[in-house]
Order: sequence, then structure tokens, then C-alpha cells
Amino acid sequence: MTLINAVHGKYYKIDKIDTKNQELINRFMSLGVYEGTVVTPAFETSLKQTYSVYIDGMQVALRRSEAKIIYIEEVVGEAVDNA
Repeated sequence: MTLINAVHGKYYKIDKIDTKNQELINRFMSLGVYEGTVVTPAFETSLKQTYSVYIDGMQVALRRSEAKIIYIEEVVGEAVDNA
């Protein structure tokens, strides 16, 4: 499942980022978006072109094209202290 399929208010761990684009990877790293990070979807724009997630209490906006390559798994029964 990718970030565009996530349910608002639930916690997800980033499982994989499917890109070889080093510039995009660097951008993600600077925003705290990398494998193992726990994210909480906040909202998407009305045309679903921008997705907002919380990471460590910080709200991050991602383009749809970026959200489509971020694979996630739901965090169930684990302590979550960074969202």
C-alpha cells in the first residue's frame, strides 16, 4: 500500500521508497521521510494533488507523484511516540 491509500489518523511505518532519484531521496531525508519513519496522514487537497502527513510532530506536504512511491505498512499494537 502506498501513502495515497492511507487512512487519516492512523499510524504507518514507511516500508520502502521506490525511487533511484538521488535528488528526491535527499529531499525526503531532509524532511524526515525515510524507511522506518512513522507517519500519520493528515489530509489531501481537494484534487488529491498534495498529501499532508505528520512526522515527529512536523507537518510535511508531499506531491501526489511522491506519495505514490512511498510504500507503507500500518503500525498495529506498537508504541508510537513520534507522530
